[in-house]
Amino acid sequence: EPVSEDDWFVDFKVHAVTVGTDRKKCMPLNSSAMKHSVYPKNLGVNIDWKGTDMTSLGGGMKINLLREYIKDLPDHDVILFTDAYDVIYDRDLETITRRFIGFKTRSLFSAEASCWPDESLESEYPQSETPYRFLNSGTFISEVGQLKSLLQDPIKDYEDDQLYYTKKFLSNEFDMQLDYEGYIFQTHEPQV
Repeated sequence: EPVSEDDWFVDFKVHAVTVGTDRKKCMPLNSSAMKHSVYPKNLGVNIDWKGTDMTSLGGGMKINLLREYIKDLPDHDVILFTDAYDVIYDRDLETITRRFIGFKTRSLFSAEASCWPDESLESEYPQSETPYRFLNSGTFISEVGQLKSLLQDPIKDYEDDQLYYTKKFLSNEFDMQLDYEGYIFQTHEPQV
């Protein structure tokens, strides 16, 4: 017998997480999240950033901080990760979680129109019915157990997080999907 919306419940905890070392640049994320009663845990507080300034490759430190954060969390919990400086919330955690459950996948990443940072991987991606065909690591939601597996391989703080996740996605070894239609995550693409 199907469960009605009124009977829907969550038997796991959803952890909203970000990494931002510049508190001022985190303000749009934090204020938009607060409007929806979301309070992201910032893993970048009092951290000396060792990645790049994100104008080029970098961001591996986000993976290393996230790996450390989740190591003792229950595998059935869920991580909602967002970048800190260029993301805003437009929904509450319950709505986001319901939509994630509807995808029937263990990890869901946002999708974008550009194959970045390695355009040579474009041909390895599956086709999409939308222009948003390529993995974007700036926003994703994942079961913790799956994320622990995804994050097993080492990465240097200055290496690229998006390339890291892209290679995991293209390996087809993980239950990962992209949000091609922007049902949870939307990327701003001025050229599309």
